[in-house]
Amino acid sequence: ERTGGSKQRLYLSPEEYDGVKIRRNMYEDALFKVEEERFEVDMAIDRNISALRFVEHIAEEATQLRENEEKDGQPIGRMVYKLKSRSLNSNHIGAIARLYGDSGDEVIQHLVRYPIVVLPIVLRRLREKDAEWRTSRTEMLKQWEIIRNANYEGSFDVQCYHYRKEVEKSFASEQLIEECKKSKKLAKHPLKQHRHPATDPFSPKFFSDDPSERAILFQTHIKLYGRNDMPHKDAYECVTRLVMNCVAKNNADREKVSRIWGEFIAPWFDLPAHWFHQEMRDRIRSDKSSCIVKYAPGQRVRTAFGDGHIISMIEGNPSSTLRYKVKLPYGAAYLRPSAIIHILPSTSKAQYARSGGFMEFVEHPEEKMDGRQSRTLDKSCHLLFGTEKTYIFMRLYYYLVTFFADAKEHLYAKALGLSNNGRKQEIYDTNYHHNPGLNSILKPGKSNVDNGTDLKGDFISKNQKQKTYAGYRGLVAALLDYICGDIDYKTYETSCRHLTKEKVSQLAALPKLVEKCAESLVKVAREDIILSLFDLSQLKHMDPLHLRAQSFGVTSEAIYRIQYQRSDNYISFMYLPIEIDLLTTPKLGLGSSGGVRNIDHIVGAEEDGNGMIVDDDDDEGEKMERDYFPPQAKRLKLK
Repeated sequence: ERTGGSKQRLYLSPEEYDGVKIRRNMYEDALFKVEEERFEVDMAIDRNISALRFVEHIAEEATQLRENEEKDGQPIGRMVYKLKSRSLNSNHIGAIARLYGDSGDEVIQHLVRYPIVVLPIVLRRLREKDAEWRTSRTEMLKQWEIIRNANYEGSFDVQCYHYRKEVEKSFASEQLIEECKKSKKLAKHPLKQHRHPATDPFSPKFFSDDPSERAILFQTHIKLYGRNDMPHKDAYECVTRLVMNCVAKNNADREKVSRIWGEFIAPWFDLPAHWFHQEMRDRIRSDKSSCIVKYAPGQRVRTAFGDGHIISMIEGNPSSTLRYKVKLPYGAAYLRPSAIIHILPSTSKAQYARSGGFMEFVEHPEEKMDGRQSRTLDKSCHLLFGTEKTYIFMRLYYYLVTFFADAKEHLYAKALGLSNNGRKQEIYDTNYHHNPGLNSILKPGKSNVDNGTDLKGDFISKNQKQKTYAGYRGLVAALLDYICGDIDYKTYETSCRHLTKEKVSQLAALPKLVEKCAESLVKVAREDIILSLFDLSQLKHMDPLHLRAQSFGVTSEAIYRIQYQRSDNYISFMYLPIEIDLLTTPKLGLGSSGGVRNIDHIVGAEEDGNGMIVDDDDDEGEKMERDYFPPQAKRLKLK
């Protein structure tokens, strides 16, 4: 039924509704496949034994006829015998023909024409196949039992698929952009926010302003929880593995991605430099084609060997490459560009930001603006005005580390709870590997290699190395194995279900989240703007207005304010198009001690004091003003 426009709504009649089909999942499909295989094997054995019993009876008659001929002294073969018409039914013919494959029809013809000769041969073949198939069924029963145990529990989890889809929908790019652009409307009307039990734990919080004036957040924004001690290394390993092996198409993209990790993510979260040094060194291209900026003398930098400042730059020649002479705490060193991880905020008046592949001098902002002291943020705060691609990547990356942190806390707490009950549970397993049969199916100390099957029922070779997953480290290992293609998605989800049953849908959405995060990171790298914007943030003059003006000098698309206050453990996102002013004071001049916030003007207050607060950006405010105010108040507004 068409409801208007291009939208269509589909109504299913009771006759068309199939509840079993709707709630079916891949675990039920695996069980159905096993059931079908067992049925086929059982039917083949039953038909074979039915044909065997019938042929035995006819073979006895043929043997008796041959013996009678010998007793009568007649030459063997003088009498010609044929089977009676319709002696064999279709099941018997099919069972005998199955024994000989493509030659089955020819065997049937000989059986009808020369039963005395062919019947003993067919009888012997039927007996051999009966013994062979019964032995094979006994072996396959063990494999089917493994598959049944591996999929039985998952077949009852009918909500996991729908909850996982809701989680994946929450970090879709369109959803993230809509949340930030409509944050004002969603903050005023919480009921319009998209809520679901699967996404509530990590949904963003909407605020019309921040009660802490030192944050200078006096416009609507969203907040996400984040800390420096979250599992950033695990997120880095998973995203980098996918980017380097799949998403990035050329070496230039790979090198730019490695520079973003080292020059943006590392200083933003104050992460150890040695995490990124090896990858940055491996991905660097020749000095002529490298995307690494040329640093200026006097800049403070963090290197793989410690913090220092650049003394001079030594240009390369045919016999040597570009190098930097860096003053380190324990002496001077000559370093290649790949050994410099990122720059550090300058402590002097000499400040630089990249432009066109070089570090250029940036003037320090004036201390007075419009005749009054400009408001600044705390030095420990990170402030960045980024593009839409930067905003999407930061949202996805925060979701990723939040998922990892939540899973880590949950699995560690679960492991400690099991150990307190007297049951052993490994928290850290350095030899975590994948086992298609899973630990809960196999007996302790035994491997599933000899069973020769995986969770899907596909046969595997006995020399294939099997792995087991345990605890949080096992979760990360399973995710890395899935990214590398060592396991399929069903095996990964089953592993998550055996790790914990409370957060299966959230853990099952991790592969999709890593994929979207990797794709977003490559888009940011190809945009090639984020490092220039972050260099301006590293100037640390902490003036939001001046930083925004500098960012617009780099690109007019720096319309997303991203602010991370380490002491609050929250990151804030704000949508600020170029036509909207950035507020550095509370609206109407009201402080945090009291008063009304987030309003644009008061209508009617000049005449009789009976004014009403109206929001210029809210359609409902205009409707209230039109419906409830007399014409005199409206004329005052027009004035």
